[in-house]
Amino acid sequence: MENIEEIIFTIRKRIYTFRIENNFESTAFIFDINAIEIAVSLIELGLKNERKIKKEEKVWFERERFIEDSIGSTKKWKDIFLLYSDLIRIVKKYDFWIN
Repeated sequence: MENIEEIIFTIRKRIYTFRIENNFESTAFIFDINAIEIAVSLIELGLKNERKIKKEEKVWFERERFIEDSIGSTKKWKDIFLLYSDLIRIVKKYDFWIN
């Protein structure tokens, strides 16, 4: 499998930087940042506990277009969106879903 652990580590590091630079205050991006963190946590939980992503949790993997419009449109934070997109691609490729 692709280096999903490295992607997760990098996303978490970049989100930490985002939160520090924004003093953990709510910004226009906060919902999308939180959605990315939830998706990352579900993937990590699945990898560590051999747990598939439930149907009702798929919502956290369906915000790609919205996240691209917000975070992905910034120069400074676009890499967070690109990493999230890589994770979504991997999740779909390796079928992490419970039907």
